[in-house]
Amino acid sequence: MIPQITQRKIGNVMIIDINGTLSGSWALRGKEKLSQMLEAVRGQKVIFNLRGVTGMDTLGVKSLFESVSRQKEAGVLYGNAGVRDLMSHFPESKRFRMFRDEGEVVSVFGEDLVSAVNSKEQRTTVRMETAVPLEFDYEEGGEKIQFRAIVTNLSEGGLFAQYIDLKIAEESLKRLNPYDLKVLHLKLLLPNKKPIHTEGKVVYRKLDGEQVGIGLQFARIGSKEREEIRRFLKLHGSEKEMLTHSAQEKEGTLR
Repeated sequence: MIPQITQRKIGNVMIIDINGTLSGSWALRGKEKLSQMLEAVRGQKVIFNLRGVTGMDTLGVKSLFESVSRQKEAGVLYGNAGVRDLMSHFPESKRFRMFRDEGEVVSVFGEDLVSAVNSKEQRTTVRMETAVPLEFDYEEGGEKIQFRAIVTNLSEGGLFAQYIDLKIAEESLKRLNPYDLKVLHLKLLLPNKKPIHTEGKVVYRKLDGEQVGIGLQFARIGSKEREEIRRFLKLHGSEKEMLTHSAQEKEGTLR
């Protein structure tokens, strides 16, 4: 079966989703498509999402590695330890970051996952573009249904999170509906802080070409947790303004 290869973006990082089998003759076709995609986005960082890969052989690994130039920074979100172990046998694997989960992705590509365009629209609370790992779940029929995503927009009242794993995205879009009023348990992993635990509900879902995500509104959030988010937004915003100002000054100097 021909591997299904699609692309999207989170912030300034290109996500390439590979689903199906990347082996044998199909690996060669996959390499051709990957090369075409990467040629069109020179200089941009790339993450290969392999959680949808059902089969991969040595030819598949070589095809993936050889499609990426040595000048491009790339990472791999592997679906299982077998894929990681297979890749580790190739010397080329040293050029790639191997990610086990979304938290590791944020720790390396965090700044790049933030959009270059900062929204200026007026809101009742400060809303900021960022990159923070998120875990959330709810119980159904005695079973805990769990999801993982990356918060790319955060405020004191809620957040918007985007998925790297499309299987999780499909499952959440199927199970989570704004009209169901499900209460979700959220675990927000702010950098260098203890995880923030709160509850939330779905207010909207987005499946817009390159962007796949979910909007959550905080519910019954404690004053301590809200204050932690407020401090993070204030600190993060100050750092961002300083970096922007520094970049503008440097640009003016170069001119």
